[in-house]
Amino acid sequence: MLTSQLEAIRESKDIEQNKTLGSGILSSIQNTETMTNQQKIDFKAILSSLVYGGVSNIPEQEVNDVIEQETSGETG
Repeated sequence: MLTSQLEAIRESKDIEQNKTLGSGILSSIQNTETMTNQQKIDFKAILSSLVYGGVSNIPEQEVNDVIEQETSGETG
């Protein structure tokens, strides 16, 4: 399921649809114990670059949220 959602994000230019799919992906990994909190934060950062079509397209607020989570050790 995750793979197909990631492929859909990669192939789509619709940011709103990608954000919805990305939120679903993040929800599915939120409570997993197979990933550390740091891995989840890193995954969220990578997923954001896919959702927005590249690192340079990520809104500043989104970047700040990930940085804030890294410093607090929380996943969102």
